[in-house]
Amino acid sequence: MPMTYQGTPAATGLEHTKRAANRLPRLRKVVLTVLSWQTLDPMFCICPIDLLLIYGTDLDVNPDADVQKWVKAWKEQCIAVTELVLQPFKTMVTIAMCLGLRVSEILGLRWGDFDWEGLAISIQRAYVLGAEDQVKTMYSERQMPLDPALAEILFRYRRTYAPEATADDWVFSNPDTGRPWWPHRIQQCYIRKAGIKVVGVDGIGWHTFRHTYSSMLRHLGVDVKVQQELLRHADIRTTMNIYTQAMREDLRAANSRVVRMVIGGSTSSVDPN
Repeated sequence: MPMTYQGTPAATGLEHTKRAANRLPRLRKVVLTVLSWQTLDPMFCICPIDLLLIYGTDLDVNPDADVQKWVKAWKEQCIAVTELVLQPFKTMVTIAMCLGLRVSEILGLRWGDFDWEGLAISIQRAYVLGAEDQVKTMYSERQMPLDPALAEILFRYRRTYAPEATADDWVFSNPDTGRPWWPHRIQQCYIRKAGIKVVGVDGIGWHTFRHTYSSMLRHLGVDVKVQQELLRHADIRTTMNIYTQAMREDLRAANSRVVRMVIGGSTSSVDPN
């Protein structure tokens, strides 16, 4: 349940005045910025400020009170953004929304990274500044659940745009160069413009989708440990062998709930033909 601001002026140093009401939302933005820079504990994937309600301000909102309305609006915006983005970038955006991957990890995907029978995807590399590179941290390299609905989208994409692709081929390559696309140009020419039309504000980018994925997991009430594993945040107490560990059902179930919000219902199996 959300925490409520109940401090007294003497205890907090802030009076219940219009000036204080204006300062507290600004303070919230500062703390969120610090968290986004990862200067705080990276294992703490739920921001405590998100649990704080301050009466008399625009933060006087209980996020649990109208979750269904929030989810509906979020889903409509996701669909609207993807509809305005052309292929192959549309599929890239869909992956970002459904898995919370960094754009460097999406560009680093090869067709051999997909386990179609086991419905899993291995995050093994990144593509940064025109070159293949390692993923951001050792905890970023792992298997992720692949929801059947998302797998179907990827099958259709491959049949249409890369029918002759081999396991070693890049999933999202520029046909003129044979190398992955430059993400900045995609963001400037397609994603930002789509965001302005749908949301009405500028600044929508690749990392927005990762943050939104995290927010959706939180609003759906997913266990914090499952959130950490799906987002692949560092946990120094745990070591995992991603190549021998079976995909846990709680990870798969949590991810599928987000996928259903983005692209609709999932099926129990996938037909690769």
